[in-house]
Amino acid sequence: MKKTKIKIVKLGTQRHEYLYEQLKKYKSNLFEIQIFEKSGLPKMDCGWGYSFNALSNLLVPDFDNTTHDMCIGFIDHSIQDNLYGKCLDNNGKVYIRSFFQAAEFLQSKNIDVFNYMLKSIYRDLTRYIVGRGIGHHDTRGCLFDYCGNKEDITVSTQNLIICSECESKIKSKEIPENYLRNLKNEIKRVKKQRYYRILDFIKRYPILSILIGVGSSFLINILANLILM
Repeated sequence: MKKTKIKIVKLGTQRHEYLYEQLKKYKSNLFEIQIFEKSGLPKMDCGWGYSFNALSNLLVPDFDNTTHDMCIGFIDHSIQDNLYGKCLDNNGKVYIRSFFQAAEFLQSKNIDVFNYMLKSIYRDLTRYIVGRGIGHHDTRGCLFDYCGNKEDITVSTQNLIICSECESKIKSKEIPENYLRNLKNEIKRVKKQRYYRILDFIKRYPILSILIGVGSSFLINILANLILM
């Protein structure tokens, strides 16, 4: 299937510059990205953040659908209604995503902020492909969790899935061949780093972890003695 061309816009100075270098190296069968920067942001017009109208003025006029299929802007500041993201046009092609509070919630659970960036891209890409109207208020660890409680972002970024309800809705739409299969395969890679998954296991099952550690040491000693014999 043809890859979707996504224009990624880094809005203003950001604390997590490394994310964009990681994104340049990321391989996907579904999309290809080109990264742009827009510095010198205007004065905030929504408390200590930006309204949807201001963000739309930053992204929509510069979007050229002859060179890109869709556009996603990322910003460090809060956006209207303290949301994580929003579609900014009527065609479902221009989106904004905010790192505000998300980074702190994720880092408190030892989850890479890059997971959030990838979740945002796969979520908005799928909505571009199949249309809006997919999502749910309850938190399931699904790509389409609304995360009304913003801290719930930690649930769906440590082991990303598509719940059965959302999968059924996607299947009911006209989608490119193999899109859903590729999507499910790729989001399996969006998970907490192995080191922190091991730590989580130890914290959750301390006695079992001790038994595994003792058993492993015992087995290593036996193997070492056999080799030296």
